[in-house]
Amino acid sequence: MSDKVLFNDGDQLSEQNLAQRAAKSNQTDYVERGMSVTPNGDGTIDIGSGHAVVRDADRAWDVFPDPRAGLPLQDSSGTNHVFLTFDAGASDVDESLNYHIDADGSEPSTPSLLIAIVDAGAGAVAEQNSDPSISAEQLNTKPLKVGYWTDSHWGNSSNNSFVSQTALEAKIDEFAADMNSWGDGGADLVILGGDITTEDNSSQSNSQQRITDFRDYLEGQLNDSIPYHMVWGNHEFANAGTWDYQWSYGPWGISEDSDTYYSIDKHHGKIIVLNTGFNDGSEANLDSSVPSGQFDWFKNELESTNKPVYVFTHTPIPPGTHSGYDNIGLYDQAKYGHLIDQHDNIELVTFGHSHHLSNFGRSPSFDHSLVQRWGQTPYFYQHFPHGVGITGTDFDGSVTPYGKLHIYQDGHWWMQQSYAGDDTDYRTDWQSNGGIEPTVEETWESLSWGYQDAITSLDGYQTTEVGSNSAVTIQQTGRPHYQLDVDNSASGNKAAMMMQRSAAPLTNAEGVDWADMVLNVVCEIDNMTDFAGHIGRGFTAAGGQTFVGLYFNSGNTNLWASDGTDFQTGAATLPNPTGGPTHYQIRMTRSLDRISASVDHNTENGAWMCDEHVPPLDNSTTSADAQSHLYLFNAEARTKSATAQTLRIYDWNIEIAPRLNMTV
Repeated sequence: MSDKVLFNDGDQLSEQNLAQRAAKSNQTDYVERGMSVTPNGDGTIDIGSGHAVVRDADRAWDVFPDPRAGLPLQDSSGTNHVFLTFDAGASDVDESLNYHIDADGSEPSTPSLLIAIVDAGAGAVAEQNSDPSISAEQLNTKPLKVGYWTDSHWGNSSNNSFVSQTALEAKIDEFAADMNSWGDGGADLVILGGDITTEDNSSQSNSQQRITDFRDYLEGQLNDSIPYHMVWGNHEFANAGTWDYQWSYGPWGISEDSDTYYSIDKHHGKIIVLNTGFNDGSEANLDSSVPSGQFDWFKNELESTNKPVYVFTHTPIPPGTHSGYDNIGLYDQAKYGHLIDQHDNIELVTFGHSHHLSNFGRSPSFDHSLVQRWGQTPYFYQHFPHGVGITGTDFDGSVTPYGKLHIYQDGHWWMQQSYAGDDTDYRTDWQSNGGIEPTVEETWESLSWGYQDAITSLDGYQTTEVGSNSAVTIQQTGRPHYQLDVDNSASGNKAAMMMQRSAAPLTNAEGVDWADMVLNVVCEIDNMTDFAGHIGRGFTAAGGQTFVGLYFNSGNTNLWASDGTDFQTGAATLPNPTGGPTHYQIRMTRSLDRISASVDHNTENGAWMCDEHVPPLDNSTTSADAQSHLYLFNAEARTKSATAQTLRIYDWNIEIAPRLNMTV
């Protein structure tokens, strides 16, 4: 619509409503017809006449440009971006039509539409934003049906968490039969989520044969019309330090690292498969990382589609159980997590791998399928097909877990579990209505903790005592705790304990190391008078050095954060921990320059759990660098006027992750 036809906003036939109709809703700006771009070979182009619909924030225009000849390209041998532009305030918009051509793709500030990208050197033209004609595929309102099978570990010997080979074959039969009969025509495709076979550690060739055997068996059961696609898991890179790390590629029909990540455009959804089980021998056996080149490729894939996106991985990008085995490394975890959260058309990320059928001291216990919401994105864990429940307690190998993902045109998805009809008492389906809503506040408020007796050693800590009777000890009376006693012989006496890490730091400029962090600490101070000190992550709460945590001084408990440069806050005053053990949960989001806290957060009958010490993913070690700003946990009690002081720490943990969210 142009300004020649006007309606009042709010009318059923308002200009905005009609503009949305004119733009066909599924694409806001497009070339309706014509406007073909032809390179002349002399650094100029010709553009034909045509019709386009161009829209700004609240209006849309039907424009009819005349043909133009001999328009000069900015880069006569490289890439040029061609925009249609006009003056929205002109009395006759068509008279103001013009073309803007540049080499870097900078969109003009006036209403504009990118109509072509011209490679002058090759004489090639890629038309952009052409007529969004509705194809038969787009008219398909039936859901895209994706079968999801992962971690079958074909060839693994039967033990208390894996069924026998015969039983596994029966489970594959069950899965294939369901895929073949699913809806009208069966599943549209099947995703194999990694760790499909278990390696034979005695033989690389035997391990390759297992892949061939599995494929032959599956293909004998699955209809030929149903394609299946592989996600690479850490067991596909087993023994990478001693075998050819690409040993699994050939049996799966690929040859390069870059073949292990790819995308599938199917109907109204885009599936992206990432390799999060990669190991070229530089990691410990069966540990996970990502191949070089994948991140940039992934970023480009996300930027080049408007379809709902569904990402399949093996080893989780979110922290899972926060163990070293269950992650791709702190840096890549943060890097990929932030990228995913920047794209609100990513509707779901899936993973397998974490089939922990005992509690292992880990929480949550991955003994059935579940969803973790991490930041804005739901991450679905698909359990392995061997059974559900905890080993030695309620493990049930008669149940065959696999997923049935329904993807609808509007981005709405429904993940259904195969054991929906079995009496497992586990949740069996999850749905999203399309679109992602921010859930950071809800996430933080959902975290709950229960107490564990876990304090048994000072191993891994560096301790400091100033004053002949100052000491850092472990006390087992009542609830076990660390106790920092300060000698009263002189002002400035102190007791301190620090756990450190030797891993290389991430730079503040990348916004990763301090992006998101949750610190839990349960502590108690007998008398705040003349007490000074701190508990947190980092070097100290004073002097603008890197620190996040609690700062005690002059009878007050303050919430404090500083990255050692430009960000520092100490405004929040919290209740003092003088009435008994007090649980503080501190949440730091560096990218938002925000820190908040809860006191006695979600405790149940005075109980808490903080998974004492630090997850292995942080590589905690003792360091000789007494001034390191990489202190992972730093607690200090100090007297200001020769008064004896005591600080008790009953439990603590630091979870370093871009987003830590609830599990359902």
